[in-house]
Parts: sequence; structure tokens; C-alpha cells
Amino acid sequence: MTSYVLAAGGLVERQTPEGLRIAVVHRTLYEDRDGQPGDWVLPKGKMEPGETLEEAALREVEEETGCTARLTGPSYRTEHSVGGMRKLVSFFRMEFLAEAGDFDSSEVAQVVWLAPGDALEQLTYRTERQVVHDAYPGLLTPMSSSR
Repeated sequence: MTSYVLAAGGLVERQTPEGLRIAVVHRTLYEDRDGQPGDWVLPKGKMEPGETLEEAALREVEEETGCTARLTGPSYRTEHSVGGMRKLVSFFRMEFLAEAGDFDSSEVAQVVWLAPGDALEQLTYRTERQVVHDAYPGLLTPMSSSR
């Protein structure tokens, strides 16, 4: 029987004078595609006992970005292997509401707000780049199968 880790996160959108931006976090606990310290990801984390996916997503977004958000649209699911287990992640589309304070600096080194196309270039993992690509089909060119 396969063991699963359930996690949830957000595709957090923020309108700026320069246009639509989404939250991307730089974590220092992991390595990027090139083996360098830190990876760039959409805010996410494991569910806690008794939480729904939506509650976990909102909590993780606040912990990792220091902002509050509200759910606005569909979820996007990814699946990948981590340490011999399958990890299922549900990313919910969210709208930025307000800065709520500091982010968890024990996990996150930096929070940036990027245009969707720039996020495609910055995100470390293909599964998360696919989430961004699927969320903004009219804004982005087709993804290649590399990386």
C-alpha cells in the first residue's frame, strides 16, 4: 500500500500598478534544480490533524508569506515522490488581502511577487510551473517538457 503525504498551498494573486503578481517563496531548507542551497516554490505545507485542505492552504500561505488571503477559485493538484512516499499537493487560487506580519523565517528566506511568466522562470519544480501555466493559459506560451 502506498503512503501519501497531504499538503496544501496557494496560488496567491495580487494586483499591482505593474499588473498581476503571484507570491513565490525562497526556502533555504532545500536545494534548487542546480543543487544550490534554497528552492523557489509556491507557498505550501503539510496538513495538520483536523484541518481541511482549504484551511491548511490558508494557514500555510499566512505562515510562509506573512499575508492573509481568501480563496477565489479552483484548486490545482500535483503529485510527486518524496523520500519513498507520494506527496499530493492541492494549490488553491487566492486573492491577497493584507500583510499580516512576518513570515516564518525558519523556513522561508524571501517572499517575492512575480508576474506569472517570471514565476515560470523562477519556480524550481516542474509540477509548480505547470500549476502556474494551467492557471494562466491566455498569458503564457506553451511549456516545454524540459526541467
